[in-house]
Amino acid sequence: MWRHLTAPAAILLLSILLPCSTPAEALQETPSGGLVASGYVEGRDASAPSRAVKRRHAPPDTRTDPLEAALQWHSYKPPAPEPEPEPEPVSTGLDWPALRECEAGHLGYSANTGNGYYGAYQFDLTTWQGVGGTGYPHLASPAEQDMRAQILYDDRGASPWPNCGALL
Repeated sequence: MWRHLTAPAAILLLSILLPCSTPAEALQETPSGGLVASGYVEGRDASAPSRAVKRRHAPPDTRTDPLEAALQWHSYKPPAPEPEPEPEPVSTGLDWPALRECEAGHLGYSANTGNGYYGAYQFDLTTWQGVGGTGYPHLASPAEQDMRAQILYDDRGASPWPNCGALL
């Protein structure tokens, strides 16, 4: 039952059961590199010499200070995800970021102002479906919106963007 305790649980248990000012004082390293509670000798209870205490020791390369492990466990925060870089359409020499900024402004890929045009390239639903899109453009991934804009540009040039197409 006790051999399955995690380091934080073991430290909490030791801090309750043993009269020490800190849980780290309750542990001592044995000659073989294991950890035992104060008042115990490796493999035996010092207050009851006839009773053996079984200990499972971690392999030498994985042993850590239980207090340090508990502190790391309690303060663990997963790393922040890396921001995804803005995917660029395949055509070279075209200024797609300028077109996106002109068409959707600060709303970018999620633009939906209620005017019937959606996403970074302000597709209407008929045009979006005509280039193979499904659902609403502003709900599609940036990569899909870029791909659909590229398909539209390859088919019709800059004409679908009468005001901002000149920026391409």
